[in-house]
Parts: sequence; structure tokens; C-alpha cells
Amino acid sequence: MTLNTKTILLILGFVLVVVIVLGVYTIRKLNKKKIIIKPNPLEPKINIETKQGVQEIEYSDIKYYQDIEKEFNARQKLYDQTVNAIVQPVVEVRNEVVNLAIPENLINGIDQQNAHDQFVQKGIQTIYKDNCGKYIYGSDTALQEIMEYEPEVKDIIGKIQSRNAYISNLKSNEKDVLKNVWCHAAFTENENIKNNLIIQLKDCKNKTGIYCPTGVVSRVINSLVIEKPEESPRDKYTINNEILAKFSKLYKDAPDDIDKNQIKNAVLKDYKDPKMKHMVGNLIDEWIEHV
Repeated sequence: MTLNTKTILLILGFVLVVVIVLGVYTIRKLNKKKIIIKPNPLEPKINIETKQGVQEIEYSDIKYYQDIEKEFNARQKLYDQTVNAIVQPVVEVRNEVVNLAIPENLINGIDQQNAHDQFVQKGIQTIYKDNCGKYIYGSDTALQEIMEYEPEVKDIIGKIQSRNAYISNLKSNEKDVLKNVWCHAAFTENENIKNNLIIQLKDCKNKTGIYCPTGVVSRVINSLVIEKPEESPRDKYTINNEILAKFSKLYKDAPDDIDKNQIKNAVLKDYKDPKMKHMVGNLIDEWIEHV
């Protein structure tokens, strides 16, 4: 059957419209700046330059901040203030520092716990390892047990289960961290930890759902130190004040010709963990020449 000229023109016209529509869509997609997240088990974090210096941010947290853009209508004011600074394009990420301007009020303002601070995260890692290292992904019934213990957190747990982001600092997912913390409380028959866990879970809720993955697991793990507040994670500001006090006391009592590096080494002896010792050493280096 031979197609007549009118039919051929109609077909060509339809194809042209499709090509134009696809072209416009592609151009818009290319012009819209997005963070390109390439999950890599060997490189699960990005070093982000913030107003408080370089911070290691989880890929899952970057995705959380990126998703804020999708809530434009619900969070118009927040969008105007912060999202334009987040959605700068990022290409292949290795170990270098990425100059990605995540504003201070987003990283440390929305979530008042300052969960992304490197010292806080080291503390969270230590608490989790010391208390939950013996549990392998907890009990299969743990989440159900929590919801039966306090039905009000059912919605929050549902959101955690749905997202279940990977936390490289703990080498575990959100859901498994929650299960392990509950199993520790159940195994030790500690009602204080259970009750504090419920409080921390409720605090995970914000205006649009729940906080970023790091913020959630930090709260969950913090419930483990309810009876040992002195073991609560401390941020850079707190640690810096602590080592300044130690350094000042030693320096005041030392001979006039003392090498300041000797005092630095004496302060570092109080920090046994190699990573913490390294971070504290870097803090001291920031101001030791001005002492």
C-alpha cells in the first residue's frame, strides 16, 4: 500500500514535534544544575568546604539536602535562602576538597545537634562500637518491638525504613543502627535507654519528615549514653576549649624555655584513639604559633 503525500506529511510532522519536545526536555535537564552523586563504597564521603572549615559529608546526606529542592512549595523561604547554594554541579569526586557552598544555617542551623562535626561523628562511632559491636544487625523483630513499646514513633520508624541510607562512619544502614541500639537496651534490660531512644526518635522529626541520615543515627546512638552524659559526643568548639585549657595550664607551669611542641605532645597523651589524637593535633596546630 502506497502512502499518499498528506499521510507522509502528517507522519513527518508528528516525528518533528516529538523531536522538538524531547530536545527541549533534554536542554532543560542539562541546564538545571544538580549534584551528581556517584555512590562508591570505597569513597562514601565528600569533603565539603563550609563556613566552619572542611567537613566530611555522607553521600546520603548530600542526597537529603538535594531533595529539599523538591519541596519548593512547602518550604519556599528555606529554598530561597539555601537551595541555590546546594545545587551547584559536582562531577567526579575523589578525596579532594569540593568547594560546594552548603551554608552554615543548613549544615549546622536546621539540625541543632551539629551532627556533621568531625569530632561529634568520631564520638558517635566510638559509642556505637563500644555498645553495639556485638550485635549483627539486631533482631528481625526489633523495629516492631519499638513500635509496640511506643506507637507514636511508628511513622518516624516507617520513614527510616523507607530511606534506610548507608552511613559510612558506622559501616551500617539507618535501620540496622536502630535495631542494634534497641537490642542493646533489651539485652541489658535498660529501660532508661529505651525511654531515651523514644525521645531521640521523636526528635528526629522535622517539618518535612525526618532529619538527614547522619542526624537520625546520631540521635539514636546518643540514647546509649543517657546514664553517662560525660561520654556524649563533643563538637570541635568544645574540644578546642578543652585542649586550650589543658595546654594553658601546662604552659603556665613549664620553664620559660620550654618547646611548645613538648606541651602539645603532653596534651595529646590524653587521647588514646589514633584518629582522635590526629584531629586534636591538627586543632592545636591552628593556634600553637600564636601562644
